[in-house]
Amino acid sequence: KRKAAVSKSEPVDNNYIKAKLGFFEEVSGWKLNEKIVCPHCQKRGCVATKQVKVNTGISGAKATAAILTDGWSLPFTGLSRKASVTGALCKNCGSKWAF
Repeated sequence: KRKAAVSKSEPVDNNYIKAKLGFFEEVSGWKLNEKIVCPHCQKRGCVATKQVKVNTGISGAKATAAILTDGWSLPFTGLSRKASVTGALCKNCGSKWAF
């Protein structure tokens, strides 16, 4: 008699999707982070991240400069303050968010 070989398989994660980055995403600095779960589609392994700058409000120094220069500095600097955050892009559902 022959015994059937017992195959040990690892548990399958139904929430895991192995995504690929496109050429333009790789060139622009996106990196696939397989540990992040998309808050919209709840899938893991398909979220790409990169550092981005976002406007966070009015900068007091820029507002003061605009007043002192009678508004001439506005076209060059604007009023908004910029902060560096992590931008995320889901390759499965296409949603974008920052944290």
